[in-house]
Formats: sequence, structure tokens, C-alpha cells
Amino acid sequence: MPDKRIIYLEDDEEAINSLGDVLKEINYRVEFSKTSSSAEKLASKFEPDLFIVSMDITNSDPSDFINNIKKNKELKKIPSIFLSETFEEELFFSEFENVNKDISRFVKRPCKIEDLIDVVEDSIGLPTPPKGVFPISIEGQRELITIKKENEELRGEISELKTKLADHSKVIMAEKVQAMKDLQKELEKFKKEKSSLEEELGLLKSNLAKKEKEIDEKVKKANESISQLGKAREELSEIKKAVEEDGEKHKKAQNALREFYKPKIAASAKLEEELKLKAEEFKLKEEELAEMDKKLKKEKAVKDKLKKMLEEVSGD
Repeated sequence: MPDKRIIYLEDDEEAINSLGDVLKEINYRVEFSKTSSSAEKLASKFEPDLFIVSMDITNSDPSDFINNIKKNKELKKIPSIFLSETFEEELFFSEFENVNKDISRFVKRPCKIEDLIDVVEDSIGLPTPPKGVFPISIEGQRELITIKKENEELRGEISELKTKLADHSKVIMAEKVQAMKDLQKELEKFKKEKSSLEEELGLLKSNLAKKEKEIDEKVKKANESISQLGKAREELSEIKKAVEEDGEKHKKAQNALREFYKPKIAASAKLEEELKLKAEEFKLKEEELAEMDKKLKKEKAVKDKLKKMLEEVSGD
């Protein structure tokens, strides 16, 4: 059991934890008090070897504790360490003349924990280490304090890094989810465009089939006209032969033939022109179909690319 007892008057939790934990690790027995009155009551029961008094407490006036302790015959013999951010050592001892300088020490805050432990050791010595534990030198204590402080700083940094990592992971996940949503929207958009293009292609194919049927019918009629024209030429050849046998009859027959076939020849020329125009129209439709086919192939390539991107995002 610790054989060196300390009462620590302090109302700052951080100071209590930092100094108190180190004192306990060294095997001092430490009791904490946040007000002057509770510290006085504790002193009469606890029988401390040392008082550590913060002059910066706000819950009560530490000077009351100093004055009351010095009135007690037993307690006023106990060494004290006074901590303060506002006082300077000379000013402190001049203001609190009843403080025994021979057994009291003043430490200006802020201060290092290891320096404060040195003052505690100078005041009451080191406690007896627990059974089975070898005494630790001052250098060892300083090293332990430094290591503990570094460990606490590392824990803080690790905690901060974990928080940042968690926040970063949330951001990445949110970005992935948003990217997937955006890709899904793009996919839906491309699906609609593809459906529209397929409908348009179907309509073009249907119109093309109708045009092809119309052209086939016109070609059939043209062939019939050409056949008739061939027959007419044969007839003309026979007539020419007859005309050659009879010059006068030939001239009359030739004039008659000219007049007779003049409308037919004109009709044949017109039909050939129409066929030429239809052939050009058919060629244009074929080019439109080829362009539409290219567009569908491009659409398929975009779709395949989006599908691959979705698979990669889903895999991550």
C-alpha cells in the first residue's frame, strides 16, 4: 500500500487527471478536493504527507485553506506545494506571510509534469514501490512520464486520424453512390435514346420497304413498256422493209409511224427519267440506313462502356 499521502486541491479536471495519474503510477496515494472546505475535512481524516494547492481554483478561495491549515498545530507542519499562473514566487510569499517557507515550495504555471514530480520528491521523497517492483530512479520516472505523455499525444493523433479516415470514407462512399446514381441516370437516358432510335430505324425500314415495292412496280411497268417498245421496233423494221419496196408507201408509212410512235417515245423517255430519279432516291435511302447503322453501333459501344464502368464501381 502507498506510504506517501498527498492531498491535491484543484478544480481543473485536466490538471487533476494529468498530475494525479502520474503521482499514482509512481505509487503516491493521492486524494483530490475541489474546494477549500472539503480539503480541510479530508486533511483531518487522511493524514497527508503533502499538500498540493492550486491558487487558480474558482470554486472557492484557496487563501481560506492556507489560513485555516496554519491554525491547526498538526496540519501546519505538513509541507505544501503552491501552483499558480497569476502569482510570481516573491509576490506569493510576501502576500501569504503565514506560509512557512522552510517546508513550502512555489511552482509557476505552466510547468512540466516531470519538474513538478521533482519538487514533490524533494518535499517528501519517493514512495515505497509495490511488492515485487524495483525502485525506479528519478531518470526512470522522468522517462516514464515522458513516455506516458508521448503515448497520450499518440493516442490523440490516432483518434484524430481515425476520425479523419472515417470522414474521408464517408465522403468517398457518398461520391461513389452519387457516381452510381449519375451513371444510372445516364444509362436510363441512353436506353430512352436507343429505344427512340430503334423506333426511328423501324419506321425508316418500313418506309424503305414501301419505296422498294413502289420502285419494283415501276420497274415492272418500265420493263413492260420496254417490251412493248421492242415489239414496236420489230414492227417498224418490217414496215421499213415494206417501205423500201415501195418508196411512196414507205414515206407515207414512215410519216405515219413517226406520228404514231412520237407520244410513245416521249412517254418512254419520261419513264426512263423517272426510273433514274427513283434510283437516286433509293441510293439516298441506302445511305440513310448506313448512317443509322453507324449510329446504333456507336450507341452500343457507349452502352458497353457504361456497363463496364458500372461493374467497376460496383466492384469497388
